[in-house]
Amino acid sequence: MATGGILDRIGRTARQAFAVALLAAFVPDAAAEPATRVCRQLEAQLAALPAGGRASPAQVKRYDDAIERQRDQIARARAQARRAGCGFAVMGGAVAFCGELNATLARMDRNLSQLQRKRAQLAGSGDGRRERARIMTALDVNDCRAPTRAAPPAQVRSGTAAFPAAPRAGSLSGNFRTLCVRTCDGYYFPISWSVSQAAFERDGKACQAMCPGTQVELHYHRVSGEEPQDMVSAATGLPYREMDTAFLYKKPGASVPAGCGCGAAAQAVRGFQTIGGDYESNEAAAGQDARAGDATLTAAIPQPSARPDPAEDPETLATREGGLDAAALKRLATPMPAARTDKPGERPADRQVRVVGPAFLPDPEAAADRQAPAPARAR
Repeated sequence: MATGGILDRIGRTARQAFAVALLAAFVPDAAAEPATRVCRQLEAQLAALPAGGRASPAQVKRYDDAIERQRDQIARARAQARRAGCGFAVMGGAVAFCGELNATLARMDRNLSQLQRKRAQLAGSGDGRRERARIMTALDVNDCRAPTRAAPPAQVRSGTAAFPAAPRAGSLSGNFRTLCVRTCDGYYFPISWSVSQAAFERDGKACQAMCPGTQVELHYHRVSGEEPQDMVSAATGLPYREMDTAFLYKKPGASVPAGCGCGAAAQAVRGFQTIGGDYESNEAAAGQDARAGDATLTAAIPQPSARPDPAEDPETLATREGGLDAAALKRLATPMPAARTDKPGERPADRQVRVVGPAFLPDPEAAADRQAPAPARAR
């Protein structure tokens, strides 16, 4: 009996230890679930905010002027309706006039309402920016966009060896614009305009290929409601604004490391448009890139061969061979001198064009007299 009691106590202790271990294993997931739910709610609130929303004072003033003009027109139309008696019993020919005037007033009222709604949206853009800033702060506080800081990876055993499981990257929903950032001076240019997180790896490789020989990082920002200045690194999650070299390329006289630049051939192949500024158009930057890349690019890239102008289609070539050029078109457009039909002794400059106007019309009473005129006596 004593031995049985000891075994029972050992069994209960083992079961309690197993229950505690099982609870400890699930507690992190249970704590992480509310945080994930909060992040999803914040992301949904951010996506629901209207895009754009940076109204300038000039835009607001244009709508104020339009609203004032529309109100003035409505006041004039209503005064005209009162003078015509459209607000009382309408009879006779005034029915059609008043009906058209009332329809016009209804259209003007609808247009005024639309102008006022748009004006209110522009005026409330400041509130929208404050709400966006609040949501972004909440996302940062809840680590919703921070790099995934997972617990030590679980061990996957195969026989007697243990291999760490691959870490799982945080998932982002929605569409993003990706940009390539040169870390030496903060210069950036676009890669993709609207892609999902699945395309980040591809765009990162494109970023490296388009700016070889220089350290670059892929950054991204949301398509709706964010600007390139709001982008963050796809690798580290660090905001662009917090980089040591952020916007360095815009600062005149800034100290830039030697060799900080992308090859000119990479830009020519891509054909991208500079959105980060006009740093690359500076003569110093252009000369620096040319000196760094001339030695290798000349040998690596074949010289272009002569080929027809793409704008010269077969019709243009045929027109040129036929002698139809700008001078010929000008000659064809010049009017030929008209043949003179003047009577002898009459000068064209003295002739006047006959104008039929109210002064030449017959008197209404005379026009109503349908009697034939008296015959003229023979001489």
